[in-house]
Amino acid sequence: MVKIINHRGANLHCPENTFAAANLSVEQGADFVELDVRESLDGELFVIHDYRLERTTNGVGPVNLRPAAELDRLSAGHWHSEAFKNEPIPRFSEFAENLRGRAGMQLEIKSARFSKVLKTVENLGFAPEEVRFCTFSPEVFLEMSNSSDRYERLYYLEYTTDLERVIKTSRVGILEIVEETNLTPQIVETAHKHGITAQAYVPGAGADATYHNALDTGVDFINVDDPALCRRVLNERGQSLRTAL
Repeated sequence: MVKIINHRGANLHCPENTFAAANLSVEQGADFVELDVRESLDGELFVIHDYRLERTTNGVGPVNLRPAAELDRLSAGHWHSEAFKNEPIPRFSEFAENLRGRAGMQLEIKSARFSKVLKTVENLGFAPEEVRFCTFSPEVFLEMSNSSDRYERLYYLEYTTDLERVIKTSRVGILEIVEETNLTPQIVETAHKHGITAQAYVPGAGADATYHNALDTGVDFINVDDPALCRRVLNERGQSLRTAL
């Protein structure tokens, strides 16, 4: 069965990367929650996407230039609606502990030491199949590549179709393929031939046809913003297959 990753939690209904978004994500049928990790000025790990605070909080300035105590006082939900005004910027350890035993995590390290994030995951007792790491940072990717293979690493395939080069130069176990640009049955087949898990990324509100098209390529995982709709599509496809058999 294809597994569902929910991009930044249930961000269509809640402020992204918050406890509320993570909790609703699980309720809507996500198997994994994708989240972003950054480090504060004093080295604490927080769940937040942007380099700066303005878009998703009532703070100002770069995350890495603010101490943890200041970040703890900010609202990560006031911009969304009154209902979420008391949502904090989650500390990563608390966010991960909230998901433990309920959903896996796809951890995108924006700006933080990989070793520190890894230690938190290990201390919380997450099994290898419950966590995968990814990053757009060359420095973090190098640190990830030189680390233990206990947890899988994910590579984004967005701007190239030279999969053979990616396989030769990157020690990855999961390939995330952007649905709009690169996702084809051939790419998925090549990934599987080399023992790599294929994952589709389908951003936005989504539609039945879009999810069906992505799933038709044979992917193992699908990263979406609407896990409830994706779960319904998966259930319908499973029912159709059982009926055909």
